[in-house]
Amino acid sequence: MTRTQQNSLHLGLTFVAKHLNEIGKDMRVVLKPTVEIWWSLESAKEYLFRPIMKAHTTKESTTKLTKHEVSECWDIMFKFLGEKHGVEYIPFPNRTEEKEAEEKQLDKSLQEKYSDVEADKITAF
Repeated sequence: MTRTQQNSLHLGLTFVAKHLNEIGKDMRVVLKPTVEIWWSLESAKEYLFRPIMKAHTTKESTTKLTKHEVSECWDIMFKFLGEKHGVEYIPFPNRTEEKEAEEKQLDKSLQEKYSDVEADKITAF
């Protein structure tokens, strides 16, 4: 798996985690019925994607997957989520979505960093 694919996988799993949280499908509902645990990138990767990856490919690391294997595992994951929990399919992110997410994060970071700077004090060089 390339670094770009790894970034796309992480972005996609972040979308999955957010969507599952928004529709009230916490980890307890999907995996363990005793404790309310909300999804994150890490939990979506470890408890949804990685077990499917290991069963489907016998590979231990996402970095060892081919593009085709990533797509297959993604589709298997959504087949499970759709059949068992009525979750809508989220397409695997493309480079444009990844770039937009990076730009939004950069914008947010810059806004936080310079939030106390008055606009009229900013000058171009």
